[in-house]
Amino acid sequence: MGFVNQKSVLIHDRKGNTYNFYWNDNQILLNNFDNAKQKFDNKILLDNASLEFDVVMDQKDNIFAVLQKENGQLLLMSYQDHEWSTNELANENSPEIFNLNILFCFNKLHIVYCVSSNESKALYRIYHHYLSENEWKTLEVGNIRTKNLLNPFQIIHTSNKIIIGFYNVVDNEEQIFIKEFNIDNNLWVNTIQLTSSSNDKLYIDILLTRHNILHLTYNEFFEGNLVVKYEKFKLADNRIAKVFETVLSNPSNCSHPLFVSFKDNLWISWTELDQIAGAFSEDEGLSWSNPYLWRESKSIDFFRHKFNTNDDNIKSHYQFNYAFGKGYPEYSLLGFGSTDKATEIFLNHKKKDEDLEIDANLPKSGKIFQTETSKQVESQEKINNQEDCISEELKELQERIDRIEEYLLRKRRGFIFPSRR
Repeated sequence: MGFVNQKSVLIHDRKGNTYNFYWNDNQILLNNFDNAKQKFDNKILLDNASLEFDVVMDQKDNIFAVLQKENGQLLLMSYQDHEWSTNELANENSPEIFNLNILFCFNKLHIVYCVSSNESKALYRIYHHYLSENEWKTLEVGNIRTKNLLNPFQIIHTSNKIIIGFYNVVDNEEQIFIKEFNIDNNLWVNTIQLTSSSNDKLYIDILLTRHNILHLTYNEFFEGNLVVKYEKFKLADNRIAKVFETVLSNPSNCSHPLFVSFKDNLWISWTELDQIAGAFSEDEGLSWSNPYLWRESKSIDFFRHKFNTNDDNIKSHYQFNYAFGKGYPEYSLLGFGSTDKATEIFLNHKKKDEDLEIDANLPKSGKIFQTETSKQVESQEKINNQEDCISEELKELQERIDRIEEYLLRKRRGFIFPSRR
C-alpha cells in the first residue's frame, strides 16, 4: 500500500460523470462513472502505449487525449457525442516524446512536449502545437539543458496567456524558469528565472492567484534528503519579484509537492514516507502551518491525479492542477481540508533556523527588489483586506449556502472532496 507513481488523469464534466485515464502495463485504461446510470464502465483505450499521454476537456464536455505509442506514433483521440475517434499526429518511428501536455484554452487545443536534441543527450527542445482553423501550427518554445535528469513541466493558463514552468541549467546549476505565451501575437516571450540556489531540485507545481501572485513549490536536496520548498512572487509589467520563501517539511523522502487552493486557504500537499502530507497557509503563503500526515494514506493505494472539471460549483471553490487521492472506484481526494484524520508533524528547530539562512543567502539585488516589492504588496494587501471586511457579512451568508453545496458535493457518487477546515 502507498503511493502509486504512475500518471493518472481525472476528468469531471458538468453532468457529474467521471473519467479516469491511467497507464498500466503498456496500456492506457479508462474507468468511466456514468452519473445518470450510477454505473462504472472500464475499457482499454490504447494498447502498446508509452508512458507519455495527457487528457483535457473543453467547455462542452468533449474530451481530447494525446498519446504516444511505443513505436513512436502520436495520436489524438476525441470523445464527442459518446463516440471515440482517432487522428494520427505523427507516424511511426517519430522521436520519443517527454513531458507531453495537452490543454484547451482560447477556444483552441494546445499540445506541448519536448524531445531530445541530436546535439547532446542533456539538451532537449520544447515544442508547442496549437490547432487553428483545422490546421496545426508549430512553435519552438526553446531549448533546455538537464543536469542529472529531465524534470517535469508545469503548464497553466489564465484568461489571456499560457505560462510554462520548467527547469534549465545556468552556471552548471539547475534552476526553475517560467515563460509566457502571448495570445495576441502567438509568440513565447518573457523567460524569467525564479530560483537561484545551488542545491539540486526535483518536481514543480505553480499556481497563479488573484492580484498576479505566482506560487511555486518544488523539492530541494538537503543533506542527502529532500525538503519541500515554497516561494511566492509578484508578477508586474513583465517582471517578477520574490516576496517570500520557506521550507515546509523536515528533511525526508518528500516528493511531488502540489498546490490546492480553496476559500481562503492555500495548501501544499506532497508524499512522504509513502504517505500523504500537507501544510496550509491562511494568508496567501506568508506563513504556514506545521505539516500533517494523513493516517489513512498509509493503508491505501493513492495516486497523484491531474484534474480537470467543468463543474461550476467545484471551480468556484477550488483551484488546483493536481491532487492526491484514491483510485477506482471511490476517487476521493486527500491531503487538504479537515485535519481531523491527520497527525501533526513538528518541524525540527534546525530546519527553522535554516529558513532564516535561505533568506540571507538571496542575491543582494534580489534583497533590494524584494524589499521594495514587499512594501508594494503589503500596501495592496491592506486595500484588499479593507475590501474583504466590507463584504464580510455577505461571506457569512454565503458560508451557509456553501455548507449545503458542500454536503451535496461530498455525497455525489463517484467523486468525493474532503471537508473544509
